[in-house]
Amino acid sequence: MKKRLLILLLALLPVVVITAKKTLWCGKNVTYEFDKVTGTLTISGSGPMKDYSYYNGKTAPWLKNKYQNDIKVIIIKEGVTSIGDDAFRYCEKLESITIPQSVTSIGSLAFLECRSLKSVVLPDKITNIEGSAFERCYELTEINIPSSLTTIKGSTFSNCNLISVVIPSNITTIEDFAFSRNKNLVSVTFPNSHLTTIGDYAFHYCIALKSITIPSSIMSIGRKAFNDCKSLKSVNILNNQVSIKEEAFPFMTIVRRNVESAEEKVLIAKAHSNSSEEKRHEPVIQKKEDILVQQAAATQQKTHLKSQPDVQPIPQKKLTPQPIATPQVAQPKTVVTNVDLNIFVSNKVDRNTFAVIIGNEKYDDEADVPFAENDAKIFGEYCQKTLGISEKHIRLITNAGFNDIRKAVSWLKQGMEAYGGEGRVIFYYAGHGIPDEKTQNAYLLPSDGIGNDIESAYSLNKLYQALSELPAQSVTVFLDACFSGAKREGGMLASARGVAIKAKPAEAKGKMVIFTAAQGDETAYPFKSQRHGMFTYYLLKKLQETKGLVTLGELGDYLKREVKRESFDENSKMQTPTVNASPALQTSWRTMKLK
Repeated sequence: MKKRLLILLLALLPVVVITAKKTLWCGKNVTYEFDKVTGTLTISGSGPMKDYSYYNGKTAPWLKNKYQNDIKVIIIKEGVTSIGDDAFRYCEKLESITIPQSVTSIGSLAFLECRSLKSVVLPDKITNIEGSAFERCYELTEINIPSSLTTIKGSTFSNCNLISVVIPSNITTIEDFAFSRNKNLVSVTFPNSHLTTIGDYAFHYCIALKSITIPSSIMSIGRKAFNDCKSLKSVNILNNQVSIKEEAFPFMTIVRRNVESAEEKVLIAKAHSNSSEEKRHEPVIQKKEDILVQQAAATQQKTHLKSQPDVQPIPQKKLTPQPIATPQVAQPKTVVTNVDLNIFVSNKVDRNTFAVIIGNEKYDDEADVPFAENDAKIFGEYCQKTLGISEKHIRLITNAGFNDIRKAVSWLKQGMEAYGGEGRVIFYYAGHGIPDEKTQNAYLLPSDGIGNDIESAYSLNKLYQALSELPAQSVTVFLDACFSGAKREGGMLASARGVAIKAKPAEAKGKMVIFTAAQGDETAYPFKSQRHGMFTYYLLKKLQETKGLVTLGELGDYLKREVKRESFDENSKMQTPTVNASPALQTSWRTMKLK
């Protein structure tokens, strides 16, 4: 009886189930916890955090689970030794972060567009901060740069809100774009400096900077390093042997150099030199009257240039899929640029590569895409002449509709099956791209498509899936399009909601390498003077310079560097090409070639 009574009492007691707390990993020996109430993300453990890659679809768990905008505070505990690539990218509500002394490295793009981050205290022993680590942290007003660093890498603090910067004595190199577009930067100092190199665009568009003294250790000042610093009136360079590249300083900036003579000499920086070679400027004395005459002449020249009409491209009829035809003699009004001429002709024929080339310039219901037809036609010529692809294996389509794209992909499938796994594929597209505003997936917009009707667009995910299933040795994709809803010439598509959208990057699959003209919510701009898309122009230029003998790794590095720089020149805005290789290729894609 007692036994039965005991069993009954036990049955009435509340049951407590103890479950083990799930461990969340962000490194081999590094874990994380997120407190939704306080918005605090805590990173603990030992060793490095994992590297992530937004554009390869390998995003950090808080981004993948879509609570990155709930993160307000990040606390990294002592023992963690590195912050991974892309680790806190797009944590737009992040206000503060605690970085312990154990951290010695911060990965590339680690804090990209942490728009609410106002200050960061970096550890004293940090030895490496990769490029773009704090780029576009628009509220970041102060940063301590540790003396343990020797290089400030490209775009590390670009587009921030820094007010004052002290460059430690151990820094020897400030790379390209490192502090560009810090519009409130008023002070840059170099105490006991060993600095030798200031890279291209390093302090470009720091419009509040009025004066600067550059240390005697300096040997090279890069192209447009201080260009568009509109308030910069005085530069004191303490080394008269420094190499100054073209347009390093704003027009009419007074540059003073230290010379052996007791008398300080004055020179006018040749900020608008057209030469691409480095120049060593000897000090010269100029009178005030001469300066005013030069300034007036420059103003008059600018006014004259602005009055010149733009040359418009000649409208062309829609073409059906066809092999590359023999080029016709240009009409008098056609502008032919340097990459359109002197196209190297290979004496070898590549019979195993198939190319689909689409240039969508004219749209039925959307704004046109300037120069997209010319982009496609000239790229087609390079495919046939420089890469040696048989003209029977090239399909050039201008102003392709939805079914035209479908037919082109089907043609590739038939070709690859006919070549029994020995064929290779090149897919090129210039035209509009759009995002699905609900899912943020990216789409190509056919010439008969409508921007606010996603059913009329061609899914990038669908395209990549179809290309990955081809029995091909390799697939190389070039997309001169952006997927934010922006137009090539600026502004938004009439059917877009009026703001740029960060489209999700479609993942490369199979044996695929994807080159895209711009990332995130950037715009893929035209290069008006060259009558091409900016991305396509430099793609063609590299093929021209190397006669097609370039590795994909070299091509990707070149496109990112040159397009990024030219976009600053032409638009004062960033355009950053990206390369997305499938996981199966790992790093081997960098040694692959187009011919």
